[in-house]
Amino acid sequence: MPKRKRPKRLRAPALSDPNEELRAAIALHQGGKLAQAERAYQKMIARDAQHAVAHHLLGRLLYQTNRQTAAVESLNRALAARSEYAEALLDLSNMLSDMGQLDQAERCLQQLVELCPEDALAFNNLGVVFKDQTRYQSAIEAYQRALELEPRNPDTLCNLAHTHALVEALDQAVDVYRQAIAVDPAHVGAHSGLASLLRRLSRHEEARDVLAAWLRIDADNPVPQHLLSAYDNDSIPHRASDAYVRQVFDQFATTFEADLGRLEYRGPEMIQQALAREYGESRAAYRVLDGGCGTGLCGPVLRGLSRRLVGVDLSSNMLQLARQRSLYDKLVEAELGSYLADNLAQFDLIVCADTFGYFGDLTELFSLAYRALRDQGRLVATVELGDVAEQPGYQLHASGRYSHHRDYIVGCCTKAGFTIRDQSEEIMRREAEQGVRAMVLTASA
Repeated sequence: MPKRKRPKRLRAPALSDPNEELRAAIALHQGGKLAQAERAYQKMIARDAQHAVAHHLLGRLLYQTNRQTAAVESLNRALAARSEYAEALLDLSNMLSDMGQLDQAERCLQQLVELCPEDALAFNNLGVVFKDQTRYQSAIEAYQRALELEPRNPDTLCNLAHTHALVEALDQAVDVYRQAIAVDPAHVGAHSGLASLLRRLSRHEEARDVLAAWLRIDADNPVPQHLLSAYDNDSIPHRASDAYVRQVFDQFATTFEADLGRLEYRGPEMIQQALAREYGESRAAYRVLDGGCGTGLCGPVLRGLSRRLVGVDLSSNMLQLARQRSLYDKLVEAELGSYLADNLAQFDLIVCADTFGYFGDLTELFSLAYRALRDQGRLVATVELGDVAEQPGYQLHASGRYSHHRDYIVGCCTKAGFTIRDQSEEIMRREAEQGVRAMVLTASA
């Protein structure tokens, strides 16, 4: 994921020798005494409304304490007091980018590169904004300019590689990721990006080598641990660890829906069709659980059937985006199996869209879902299909996801006590120009 760079330390960039009052305010800010620092900045501004540095640093503090609108206003005051204030422009562009106001962020960065045409950081950040606007060629040109100014910056190299991959220039992307690793052999993002890209290219031996190198430099990271296990059939875990799922989805929450769009993901549509087959035009008010709700893509599908709609997910970042939809009565950060175990006979309907792909052994999950349903409750789930019929009936792929044989899914479901009411096979998404098959399963308790 492209990185937008920020100053690493809080400082007063416009003053080579800030006065004692400003130094004291910065010390409070750096020391985490935010309320005191805020009062100190405000005191300076009350005496001098044109104190650009105080407005700037107050803006940083306001953003740090989740007062985004006030932070942007404070940065604008800093720039009104001093129009050619490079670091205020940089911070304001970062804030606007984070808030999704990409056109405004671009204008700030265009001002910044005019003001500081030799600033590699400004061109890198402009590239990130162009990428977020899907202006990929402009992003590539901005990154290349940043690298002319700072050729050995591994973050910018990774940003360039990522954007090459977005335009399907995959061999170029591989080369640039390798350049980043050559510059910084311990760069986690370069290893992660390169491993993912090599998997897409079916260069699995190379991907395995990169994952092993990544694990050597980042031994406690659950991502390379899990992905490497896909290459060892004798040690496939029964499910992805909580740490793996949380880290992956926290990292990609902001780009998750765009990524699924590129994959032509149909999970919510498939769930909607299954519910229509099961319930027809019914608008009954059910107690519904969206298990592995993510950003809430199934929320619009489920709301109309729900008296109470609960979403559960391990990723706090995904839940934050789901919350913005204002569709759920409750959102819970928890592992799905643990949540089901703690909520016996609570739901009329449990929906799991593309959630079972992070579980290999489905025996316990089906059993927990059965016990969490009320009498005659329904489970509706999509489960990625695989061709491995022999034991254990599932396989872990290099993507980190599991697929399951149809007979295995049916066996686990009926063993848990369910009666299968409906099953179909559909293309759920596309990967490497191939359709990924999934079973859409409806079962009653």
